[in-house]
Amino acid sequence: MTPRLEETLKGSQDRLDILMERIITSEYISIEELVWDCDSYSIDEIRAFLDRVVERWKANELAPAAMYGLLKFLYLYLSRPELEISLKNRVPMLHGSA
Repeated sequence: MTPRLEETLKGSQDRLDILMERIITSEYISIEELVWDCDSYSIDEIRAFLDRVVERWKANELAPAAMYGLLKFLYLYLSRPELEISLKNRVPMLHGSA
């Protein structure tokens, strides 16, 4: 039995929320190790993660150090050579974009 789309999205959100909290609370040895040990995420999941980071920043829920850690994670994650993500000719990952 395959999971419904809603369940898949909820599971993805839960995984990303756990990851976000680990970064905010500094529950890792280094961002580089966290990147290499994390799950694989789709570009849509990464976009949703970035949207949540921006929302929390706008709501004044993140310290600058936490914001830096979250953005560093995203930068390093997207730079992983095995992902082969080319951001050329892609729609920019802006808050609120579809």
